Amino acid sequence: MVVSDWAGPRRVDDRWREEFVLLDRRAERAAIDRVLDAVRSGFSGTLVLHGGPGVGKSTLLKYAVAAAPDLRVCGIAGVESEISMEFGGLHQLLVPCLAQLDELPPPQRGALRVAFGQEAGPPPERFLVGLATLTLLSRAAEAQPLLCIIDDAHWLDPESAQVLGFVARRLYADRVGLIACVGEPASQQVFEQLPTITVDGLPDAEARELLSSVAGGALNAQAVDRILADTRNNPLALVELGTQYTADQLSGHAAQPEPLPLSQRLQEHFLRQVRSLPPDAQAFALLAAADPEGERGQLWRAAAQAGIDPDAASAETAAAGVLEFPGSSVRFRYPLLRSAVYHGASDVDRRQAHRAWSEAGHPDLRAWHLAAAAIVPDEELAAELQDTAERAGTRGGYAARAALLRRSADLTPDDARRAEREVALAEARLMAGAPVGAQKILDGALPRLTSVTARCQAQRLEGAIRFAQGNVGESARILASASQALVDDDRMARDTMLLALQAAIWAGPAQTREIARAARVFPRVPEASASVSDLLLEGYSARFTLGYEASIPPFRAAVTALLADDLDPGVGLLAVLAAGAWHESGRHLTPGELSCA
Repeated sequence: MVVSDWAGPRRVDDRWREEFVLLDRRAERAAIDRVLDAVRSGFSGTLVLHGGPGVGKSTLLKYAVAAAPDLRVCGIAGVESEISMEFGGLHQLLVPCLAQLDELPPPQRGALRVAFGQEAGPPPERFLVGLATLTLLSRAAEAQPLLCIIDDAHWLDPESAQVLGFVARRLYADRVGLIACVGEPASQQVFEQLPTITVDGLPDAEARELLSSVAGGALNAQAVDRILADTRNNPLALVELGTQYTADQLSGHAAQPEPLPLSQRLQEHFLRQVRSLPPDAQAFALLAAADPEGERGQLWRAAAQAGIDPDAASAETAAAGVLEFPGSSVRFRYPLLRSAVYHGASDVDRRQAHRAWSEAGHPDLRAWHLAAAAIVPDEELAAELQDTAERAGTRGGYAARAALLRRSADLTPDDARRAEREVALAEARLMAGAPVGAQKILDGALPRLTSVTARCQAQRLEGAIRFAQGNVGESARILASASQALVDDDRMARDTMLLALQAAIWAGPAQTREIARAARVFPRVPEASASVSDLLLEGYSARFTLGYEASIPPFRAAVTALLADDLDPGVGLLAVLAAGAWHESGRHLTPGELSCA
């Protein structure tokens, strides 16, 4: 994640008070002005600028910053990568506001601190992280209205994107404006339901004016027509071609390159820019492209590991307009250039870059870089990736966990062990909010599982997937069956039966009583040594077999345990809420209603 030039809430200084050559873009500027006016009026506003690379979305963000000298401005730019640190983008956005973190209510404060790795704890509830972010931005805007700028939001880590989408939909009278740019195709669907304006190529007249302004010489009408047709009036492509083509090519006195380096061909144009550099500078650019963090000190160490002089290589790449080094960060001049450098390199060169990073980069990304450099399956590396994935999961990084587990499974030599890791991957996909994808992975893994325990765990996961899809009756039956099959793991059997009871409550009274009777086969655990799950299981089974009065003591003990400082408040909390809601309302909540609660 790279913090952009406008990062940090501050007044816009004279560096941003430039005249923007925004040809046309009247509708886009008007939409931005409406957001700023709403914020100045004491309300809030959101806007998503959607379009392909090079159409001028980032320039429109600069216009927004320049048009808001009376607002505090903070912003971030997403960075394309195969894996990113969970909540990394959110952390960068909120860094200037973290001085007010202690003013948040304890649950919100704790959720953000765990998400940002500032303290240990159970994976934070995404709702709490979103609520904490909303509260923090609102507090920051009390002294002065706040404008949040998010460039390349489609490259944010999924956790940050989901939280920011949650916040954007709930801003109202907070004096906070949020303007985000999303590329095409838009992979971050969390921004889809927000006010959106599509940024396209320029109108013909303005496109010709832009090309003429950067060419600095006479233009041949036929040559210009061809450039406009092939670029689709993309401003970035027009600027690049206008500055890179010779005067003879633009005036029609020399042939233009065939084919023109545009769209995917524009990547080749960028690559030609890089390939003109000395070999060490090219290798340095590839190292930068292989890094998901954009941290200068780490890149210098990776370059030294690869036998490259980082000072000389950085000077060459900066002079060529390939890399920029604002503060302690590293970034490509254009995001598309980074993609071109990475994907345009040979497999051998990419593996060498990742090997250098595995020795010099961030410890949490060591296994990922080693995996990117691997050619053949490797159990030791697969196990290390799985451990890294579980650490990501403890921080609430479910999408990162799924990406790591996918690579771990791919590198596993033994097919049965690979199937077990695919079950873990399916679980991670479910936790990341993709039950359909989780079911597809699970279906592929089930026939290859060899151990009874692994099959039972897979069956339990299948029940959870059915529940997430709203098939509560089927979910309850599958979970109850899995619980009864877990004869060698009493703890998991009890927890699975508790899940079956929770699903059954939404399925209806008949199924609830049936599964509650099945749960009574578990012997009662003495209260002194009982876990929250044990108490909830006893309370539920008593409630639906012996009556309400019999369920009071175990439920009361469960609530008391949940209030203890040393206990994970997430364990069984939904079960307590469900039981309370069932008793008080006299009806069954739907899974969707509970998730909203």
